[in-house]
Amino acid sequence: MTEKKQILKSASIISLVTIVSRVFGYIRDQRIAVLLGTTEVSVAYQLAFRIPNLFRRLVAEGAMTASFIPVFANYMREKDRDEVWDFANKLFWTLALVVAAITVLGMVFSPYVIHLFTSDVQSAGGLDLAVELNRIIFPYLFFVALAALAMGILNCFHVFGLPAATPVFWNLASILFSIAAVWKYFKNPATSLAVGVLVGECCNF
Repeated sequence: MTEKKQILKSASIISLVTIVSRVFGYIRDQRIAVLLGTTEVSVAYQLAFRIPNLFRRLVAEGAMTASFIPVFANYMREKDRDEVWDFANKLFWTLALVVAAITVLGMVFSPYVIHLFTSDVQSAGGLDLAVELNRIIFPYLFFVALAALAMGILNCFHVFGLPAATPVFWNLASILFSIAAVWKYFKNPATSLAVGVLVGECCNF
């Protein structure tokens, strides 16, 4: 397969998977809106999700991926196979330790982090719920960071379909946990949705 055909094939796969992901993302957002509305529970859920998502952009799909892919691609061109995988292995465990530490700290100090980031949740019950949801969601950072590293490696080997499909599985898990047959087993829909976020990212990992 020529380079142009390979690029066209990769672009087509990514575009198709992205369209599917956006459709499921719309359904996910619709389900969240139906279940939580504009209540304080919705504010608590959005806040609890926003904080680990901020760290995700810093240590996973944002800065880390942008800096890793060029370096790894350069290693593939200039180093032998053993050195390439030794570098990937060391980076994997280093990233795992760093993100695990951030995750544990984020969960332990969740009340302080929530107070730092919020001005919308006023009642003590809303703050307590935000802290609880944040502690449920925060471990997703660990899985998304390592998944981002794996996706970067796959992209360097010109494998684009599977990495691009990861948001699909995440959206499907969120939709599943928004269905009454599932969320009725939790104390409220927000808790079910928070667990869905974590389960979805575990599936990607």
